[in-house]
Amino acid sequence: MHFENNIPDYELLAKYLAGEASAEETGLVEAWINDGNQEEFINIRAVWIASDSSSREFDVDKAFNSVNTRIAKTGSRRRLNFLSIAAAAIVLIITIPLLILRFGGKTTESQMLSFISQDSVAKISMGDGSLLTLNSGSKIEYSEDFVNNRKVTLSGEAYFEVAHIDNSHKFTVEAKELEITVVGTKFNVKAIESSDIVEVSVTEGIVKVRQKDSGDYIELRIGEKVSFNTNTGEFIKDSASTVNDIYWITKKIVFDNAGLSEVASTLSSVYGVDVNIDMENSDSLRLNTSFENNSLDEVIKILELTLDIKIVKSGNSISFRNVE
Repeated sequence: MHFENNIPDYELLAKYLAGEASAEETGLVEAWINDGNQEEFINIRAVWIASDSSSREFDVDKAFNSVNTRIAKTGSRRRLNFLSIAAAAIVLIITIPLLILRFGGKTTESQMLSFISQDSVAKISMGDGSLLTLNSGSKIEYSEDFVNNRKVTLSGEAYFEVAHIDNSHKFTVEAKELEITVVGTKFNVKAIESSDIVEVSVTEGIVKVRQKDSGDYIELRIGEKVSFNTNTGEFIKDSASTVNDIYWITKKIVFDNAGLSEVASTLSSVYGVDVNIDMENSDSLRLNTSFENNSLDEVIKILELTLDIKIVKSGNSISFRNVE
């Protein structure tokens, strides 16, 4: 299969659109697209997505001859009108029905795209100007027509920097049983598959959070977070600092007049350890300090000196104790 005189090979384009083209065929298609044919490809692609081949009968030879005749008369592919392109694209959809079976024979307005971050943090620029940062092992799904359908499904953890368009173009994140809606803001969502807790924390702007199919929203402003238990359906809203929720991006921990329970919770989340408070008068201890790119052992030493406490580390757990 090839492009003769730079005229589109519609069968090859259909394979490319369906993800069935070989590496060599993909190279041919992309070279043709980059040779000034972007607009023509977009038109063909739009028809290919929207067409339902299961309900049509078509004379393939007649259709191809008709298209070729029109090409010959115009003398240039760029003078083909959209109807010619559409007809040719539909012909190829019909000649390769197996490529359409993946859509169940139904008309779809747009395809769903997905992105999985493997062993490292990944940044994704969305078509609307928003920026998403995915923690390792996280996955998002979104519509190919994202600019007009600003909806993301998340599994894992991601930090969203949502571009403001206008109040009618809301940005929605679905994470397990939660729906998070914004217009333009920055927030973190943690929805780990193996955990019953979904966390949403806001670093800029306003976010609305609700359980799917519920009309009751919880509004979060900068510095606020909410935890949702998928088993009990319970929401817990907290006004503690949200800076540490994006440690996985900044590598920085900040404690601003933090109580020991907040310190313990943060260390547990950041370093993945179990933290126990086994001491008297722990409520009187407050911490004002920050850490950046420090190991857990380094943090423990500094906490012992700063708070005058003893921290015992055993396996994957640490205990806060009074100095004897």
